[in-house]
Amino acid sequence: MAKKYCKILFYMIKNFKIKIMMFAIVACIIFATGLYVVKGAGGFLKYRVIHKECYGNNCPSFSSDYNDSAVCDYKDSCVYNGKCYNYDDILKVNGSYEFCNQYETWGLGKWYDPDTLRIGDLTYNDLTMCEYLYDFQGLNTHIARAGEDNVGEYERGEVERQNMWPRYECCEDDKNEYYIIDQSDVYKRGYCCNNKTDMVVNGKCYARKNRVPAVR
Repeated sequence: MAKKYCKILFYMIKNFKIKIMMFAIVACIIFATGLYVVKGAGGFLKYRVIHKECYGNNCPSFSSDYNDSAVCDYKDSCVYNGKCYNYDDILKVNGSYEFCNQYETWGLGKWYDPDTLRIGDLTYNDLTMCEYLYDFQGLNTHIARAGEDNVGEYERGEVERQNMWPRYECCEDDKNEYYIIDQSDVYKRGYCCNNKTDMVVNGKCYARKNRVPAVR
């Protein structure tokens, strides 16, 4: 099929202006590399694709893989290990939750990490991915600061970077992340710690076996 489309597109290159030529070349690459979705008698041929607007730990715990494919019932489905996942499905891989969403382009399903801050999809009322998973998917995920260093997939502990963006990330979407309420805080705000038995005092995580500062 790719060869057929390329022949048609190269014919266009010979007979139309530069803008059309550029469009033809781009479209040919899309068809030839399998970045499109084919609707067949059995459904849509889909590939494992992660969203591209991510960086570092804000990306899913796996990469795009065009050797990993499946025929799915819907074009907004996602694929992992040859299996189809529907829009809004949650997958836990390598201790991290990943989320199938169709936000980016053409309604095609792609994998997102809950550490993605705002997805900008008006159907979510501009919620963060993390808040959406808590409110509508039943996960115990919370937007929170880290109360210490070396917490899960936090870029670095909030202790050292109180004034640097992002001040908050998603807690409990990755392993070694535990959302714990600061009982010393009148507002009972939670912080992210790297051990579920920790306690939080004045915004910092402490192991219960250690001497904990007096509550203010």
